[in-house]
Order: sequence, then structure tokens, then C-alpha cells
Amino acid sequence: MLQFCNENSLHQTFQTLQSECQVSLNTVDSVETFIADINSGRWDAILPQVAQLKLPRNKLEDLYEQTRKALALGLVWFKALKLGNGYEIALTSHIVLEMIELRELDTARAILRQTQVMGVMKQEQPERYLRLEHLLVRTYFDPNEAYQESTKEKRRAQIAQALAAEVTVVPPSRLMALIGQALKWQQHQGRKVLDAVLLINEVAEEYRILRNKMLIVKVDVEKDFVPLEVVSVESLCARFFLDGLLPPGTQFDLFRGTAAMKQDVDDLYPTTLSHTIKARNAYFGTKSHAEYARFSPDGQFLISCSMDGFIEVWDYISGKLKKDLQYQADETFMMHEEAVLCVDFTRDSEMIASGSQDGKIKVWRIRTGQCLRRLERAHSRGVTSVSFSRDGSQILSTSFDNTARIHGLKSGKLLKEFRGHSYYVNDAIFTSDGTRVITASSDGTVKVWDLKTTDCLQTFKPPPPLKGTDAAVNSVHLYPKNTDHIIVCNRTSSIYVMTLQGQNLLKNMLEDVITFILWHGDAGVVVKSFSSGKKEGGDFLAACVSPKGEWIYCVGEDRNLYCFSNQSGKLEHLMKVHEKTVIGLTHHPHRNLLATYSEDCTMKLWKP
Repeated sequence: MLQFCNENSLHQTFQTLQSECQVSLNTVDSVETFIADINSGRWDAILPQVAQLKLPRNKLEDLYEQTRKALALGLVWFKALKLGNGYEIALTSHIVLEMIELRELDTARAILRQTQVMGVMKQEQPERYLRLEHLLVRTYFDPNEAYQESTKEKRRAQIAQALAAEVTVVPPSRLMALIGQALKWQQHQGRKVLDAVLLINEVAEEYRILRNKMLIVKVDVEKDFVPLEVVSVESLCARFFLDGLLPPGTQFDLFRGTAAMKQDVDDLYPTTLSHTIKARNAYFGTKSHAEYARFSPDGQFLISCSMDGFIEVWDYISGKLKKDLQYQADETFMMHEEAVLCVDFTRDSEMIASGSQDGKIKVWRIRTGQCLRRLERAHSRGVTSVSFSRDGSQILSTSFDNTARIHGLKSGKLLKEFRGHSYYVNDAIFTSDGTRVITASSDGTVKVWDLKTTDCLQTFKPPPPLKGTDAAVNSVHLYPKNTDHIIVCNRTSSIYVMTLQGQNLLKNMLEDVITFILWHGDAGVVVKSFSSGKKEGGDFLAACVSPKGEWIYCVGEDRNLYCFSNQSGKLEHLMKVHEKTVIGLTHHPHRNLLATYSEDCTMKLWKP
């Protein structure tokens, strides 16, 4: 309701509801933009947002302790702040400091002496308050004294990170969505309740309930109560939580529309087959195998795309299609006219982008199956990978046309193009700080590009195979343990952990399975190399890394899964996963669960 009031400019109702209910919205449109605005000192954009948040007072005191733009705002936002203990003083004192630095002394003096939060500081932290008064009356500004062994930029960054931890991003119009979900739930429950009533009637006439064993026994009344079926109460109850209904005791966040996702404490490699997902002959022919699969960032969905253009969402727990998505229950699927080669999720798991063989990209809302955007001429040839930017506003794509491109999601227009590879570009990712793009190509090189200028900053080649020719680079992955490292998978019997830094590294030779290599190319250094140990038939086709970076998984042309331990530096487990060529694999973001997919038209889920 608070979000509804805020979105519809019902500000007085918003303030009253928030005050009387003691519930705060604490949401922003984009955490990344929120942090960037604080780091840039755009207080005219930050203060209206902060005024609606309930945050610890000490962090706000830090923020207010710094802006020329705040002068235009007057004191309205400072007086409107309704924030909890911890943030107010931090925020206020920082803004006061910045205005003193800009010599906006009247505004700084007014905030310092007329706002409630600074009055609290005067009572509870008199020395800190007097220091600000002292800085205010000086005829000069000394940054070293004001920021105390820090800088304005560092203070902004610290405050930005602290405030970002207190806010979140949720889909818009949640009230309307919840009402819609409630109506669907009511309809669904109505059907389930009817089923339950019929079952109770059947139990009264045809079942005997053995309470001591907690079993329900179905009998044939006409044949002297001969048992026909024995069902555990637990199994019977499970029937009423089919089609996406949550089991009893599951925590569910109504505002965000997601269930709480359990996280595994330790990274463990898979050893056991959990489920096998087979192509359904009703829709698929000989080209029905999955070309790509991906778990959603929130861990709720497993999505696959296939050669015949279908995009399907799976319940990885049961290994079946998610029929609680109405469009899939109605046998209406997200699809392309040509083979779909790649998919990616937004960070909130609400949307996906898909790229196809004919150079098109489509953007879908996963819960409705609605196509939100069509990029008809994203590339002149097949799209090999797609990746959303952190804020979900742009799509990075690569193609058989030897380019990587960035497209605007709202406009659908081509924004930037990265040219320089001489052959197919197979994969591209954003660096963790979002300032660079890394591409992998069949020309055997990895390139690092400046996101703003599209200039190529670095080009390097992983070590070639023993036969000496350049090997196609299949994919690149961010390394969870070190943001300066990437994992590079090329078509050789080794996979590499590489750094983008040109630093000297210690050379250390271990056993045949793994080798730490010191190697300098045009730029970049190989830190580690994990090898299949095979001279022939062991080249890697795809790779992924476990959520915490403890394991690196590779699938080879020998149809085996290789499990390399980052800690021990050894191949800890090897197993055959498919009967035909393995196309790829993907790891669950929170659980010890790995999915592999193959030309044998199956997708298999593996667990420890």
C-alpha cells in the first residue's frame, strides 16, 4: 500500500500510513543508481528518496555532515526526514561538510542549527557538533581536518554502501500484482478445497484410516474391502501442493513475490543424479536438445532454450515443467522462429533475454510469458550470448558476426559496438565494477574493452594446445574469490584462471593434474591451469564455477564432468554424465546443484 501511495503521488497518505503503521517502504528504483548518485554528490536526487526511508540515525548523521544543490531544496527534505537511529547524524553531518567546503555557509548553518537531527547530535554528541560549528566559522576549509584521515570521495562511498544495505529493489505496482495473485490463489484454493471435500467423502465411504500408522488405505467396497492403494498422509498432503503451491512452513515474501531460498553452507561437488529431464516428443523432433540452460539469480527457476525455438521454465526440484506458470500450463511457450542459442536473467529474476540463430533478441517477463521487447536486427548472424547489465537497462550480446554489442532495453536501439575480433565472438561479460566488457572469441583471444569508449584495452591469448594452433575460447566467467580474476575456457584440455593485472606471479610446478603457470601475453597473466590430463579426447567444451568459487566444473568432449578443487589444486571427481556430446552446464546460485545438457535430448540435474 505504501508503494501504491508513493507511485501515485499520494504523499500525505503515504506519510500518515507510514507513521501510524510504523512500517517503512525502504525501496529504491535502482540500488546501483542510488549508490552512483551518492558517490557523485547528487543530493537533489538523493534527499527526496532518503526522506521516505526509515534508516538508522547514525548513518544519516554521517551523510548530513556534506551541496550546492541542497540550497535550492531549502530545508524541506531535511525537516521531512523520518529515519531511525543510526543514519540521520551520518547523513546530515556529511552534507554539512560538503556545503562548508563549497562555502554555502548559510545553508550549512541552517541545517546545523534548525534541523531536529542536528539538535539530537548537539545533545548526544556535543564534541562532534562543536567541531562542525568550528569549521563553519572558519574563513578557510581544510579537507584533511574536515574529513579526518579520509577524503570526500571515500566518505561518500562508505555512506553509499551503508545506505545501500538498508534498501532494496522490488517490482513496481506490487499491490495490484498481489491482488491479482490473491484472486488466482482464491480460485486455485476453491478448486483444491472442492477436491478435498470429495476426498473426505471418499474416505468416509471407501477408506479406512489407520491412525497408528498414519496411512490411508483405499479399498473396494464391493469386494469385501480388498485394499487397492496405500498412501502415506505425507504423500496425500503433497497432492494439495502441486502446481506451484508451497509446502507447509515455507517462508514467503509477499511483497517481493518469492519464497525464501535455502543456501547450502559449503560448496560440494555433485556425485548423484537427481533428475533427468527429457524432451517431450509432442513438440520436439530430432533437433529438440537444449542449446543453453540457466538458473535464475534467485534460484527459483531453471530455464532452457532449444534448437526448435522453444524456451521452457522447469521446476528443478521435481524435474518437471513449471505448470504454475499459466502460459506453460496452457501449452503456450516463449519461443523464437529459429533455434534459441542463449538466455540470461535480470538480477531480480523477473525478466529474461533470449538470442536466436537469426540474429534476433527477445525480452520476456518470465511469470507471464509476455514478450516485452523484440530486437529484430540485434545482429546480422546468430546471437551466441546475452547478458543484462547490473541495473537491467542494457543487454550485452555477442554473435557469429564477429562483434559484441550493447542494446538499450527501453529504446531497443543499438547503443555501442565492440569490433576487433577476427572470428566468432562466443561469450561476453561485464566486469564486476561494470566499467569494462570482456569478450571470448573463436579467433583464440580474450579482449577487454572500455565500456564507455568501446576502446580495446587488452588482448591476450590463453596458452595454445600441444598441437600449437590457436584454440577457440568458448567462455569467460567472473571468479567469485577474486574480482580481478576470470576463468577462461578454451577448446583445450586445460582451463585457466587469469588475472587482468600484469603483476609478477610465483612460478610453481605441481603434479600433472594442475599446473600453476607464470605466463605473460600481450596483457594478462595465467594464474592457474586445471588439466584433464588427456592428450587426446579430453578437450573442454564448457565450464562453470560454484557459487563460492571452491570448485571449477568442466565438461569435456569425452562426455565426462571434471570437478576441480580450487583449494587442493586437484581433480577431485570425474564422472560420465551423458551418452552423447555434452553441450553445456550451469550451477544453481545457492545450492549444490548442477545441470548438464546434451545432444542426447536430456538435461540432467546432479547433486552431492
